Amino acid sequence: MTYTVRQAARTNDRPNKPCEDRIAATSDTFVVADGVTQNMDEYREGMTVSPAGQAAQITAESILSVLAPAADPTAAAPEAVKMAIERTGAYNETKPSAYPAAAVYVSGAIREGRLHFSYVGDSVIMLIRRGARIRLSEQQTAHLRVYGSTKGLSITKRELYDTITNNPDSPLGYGVIFGDERALSFLRAASIALEPGDRVIFSSDGIDQYLYYAPIGELATLSPDELLDRSVRYDEAPYNRYADDKAVVVVDVK
Repeated sequence: MTYTVRQAARTNDRPNKPCEDRIAATSDTFVVADGVTQNMDEYREGMTVSPAGQAAQITAESILSVLAPAADPTAAAPEAVKMAIERTGAYNETKPSAYPAAAVYVSGAIREGRLHFSYVGDSVIMLIRRGARIRLSEQQTAHLRVYGSTKGLSITKRELYDTITNNPDSPLGYGVIFGDERALSFLRAASIALEPGDRVIFSSDGIDQYLYYAPIGELATLSPDELLDRSVRYDEAPYNRYADDKAVVVVDVK
């Protein structure tokens, strides 16, 4: 079995907001991390790197540093996430803020014909196999979105962080990496045998609607840059209100 790994990224269209997606990869291990958007008053004109972007960079590099040398990346995933939690927590101690800089991630590692994958948060892992679209990850904020997030629940962002974020006892709980060890409760890790013809897409949530609704033929054949080009039509109603950062790693198995 052989495979190719390609990647692409695009910046959002929001004023003063730098790209907060990060990709870290070797030839057989890859991580896409997505920095959690901060309050808009924390962004300023000319900003090129934000705390959320830094959290994504720390997360991507931490996860990769543990998974890349691992013979069994599924078994190593808790150690990788724990390192990311510790390092983002240390970073946040140097950057006090009302809300800590945070990130989510998806990862993949190929070992002896198997794809080991793991994730925390709401990014996407999609397997395209023989004309079928198979989600290997769940978006952990999906149930929160059904309720309309903070506005629909009539709660503040502070209440969200204090009662739902990283809370495994909340029915709306979801994972975010920023220094809170409870994020480990939201780690999901598994492996699957790869087959010739498979395509696996690892993506930040900037193209999630495109991945869910676009024709499968596009997803199975287009290059990473072409995927991002085609995703533009999903950056507006009824799918989204704006273009978010987009980062994608595409693995094609032969």
